[in-house]
Amino acid sequence: MEGTKSSLWTKTFKLNDGCGREAEMPQFGFGCYHIESEEPIYESIKVGYRNIDSAAYYQNEEFVGRQVKRAYADFGLKRSDFFISTKVFNDMMGYENTQKAVEIALKNLDLEYIDLMFLHFPATEGLEKDDQQHVVNRHGSWKALEEYVEAGKIKFIGISNFLPLHIEDLLKVCKIRPVVNQFEIHPMYVEKDTIECCRKHNIIVQAYSPFAQFHKTLIEHPTLVRIAEERKLDIARVILLWHLHPSNNFAVLAKSMTPSRIASNIQLANLEPLSDNDIADINELSKCPPITICWKAHGYP
Repeated sequence: MEGTKSSLWTKTFKLNDGCGREAEMPQFGFGCYHIESEEPIYESIKVGYRNIDSAAYYQNEEFVGRQVKRAYADFGLKRSDFFISTKVFNDMMGYENTQKAVEIALKNLDLEYIDLMFLHFPATEGLEKDDQQHVVNRHGSWKALEEYVEAGKIKFIGISNFLPLHIEDLLKVCKIRPVVNQFEIHPMYVEKDTIECCRKHNIIVQAYSPFAQFHKTLIEHPTLVRIAEERKLDIARVILLWHLHPSNNFAVLAKSMTPSRIASNIQLANLEPLSDNDIADINELSKCPPITICWKAHGYP
């Protein structure tokens, strides 16, 4: 495999679902949103990614499954070397719908089991925003996921785009706790209340859209440009080092379709960490008008 092992970011987080199940999840992962071909997934594996994140909505679960199995032969890897996650979309909320969604995901991936299955959004598509059926469906979906954990088909379950009120509501009724909350985080969008709620309940915070889909306001911000020039780094790696800095310590999903960028994004271990002053300067960006790329659950019960 390409890349120097010592340069790869290989830190892991310990998952604990409150029921005695524990595992290690790589802090750094490859996100598959808008990945419409199989080669970027294969390339990510080739250069050292082991945490690969898909979703029903992304329509590439089959790609992930095929490329993971290709890696068994090409690189001598095995199923336990990988951490594979996917998600139930919000058009499949509710107990029976979620059962169907999990069966489809298991078939699409064809990888024996799923390491982490998320609810992609706390609300149900097609309902009025204030409809309490959102809550009923969310609870039903979670119950279905718990049953798949108990059957061994899913190892851990998590949440995505959940706000504090959704987290607190779920914790009142769940038997198996969510281990991860995946939501948008970058220097110009930081949900501090959600982060605090997750850490209060020992839920790992995982950032998607770490570059805000390369929104010019973010990647051309003078603070980031200056730090990148001083460090002789590209903007993307400056942003990733901000996510990974001990003061933030987020799990993070980076996506690219360019082989060189796929490799450079994870080759962070040998880089000097950002200084406290750098972090403080980047943190100031969260005071700017926020840039949000993805959907938000504000206003849903």
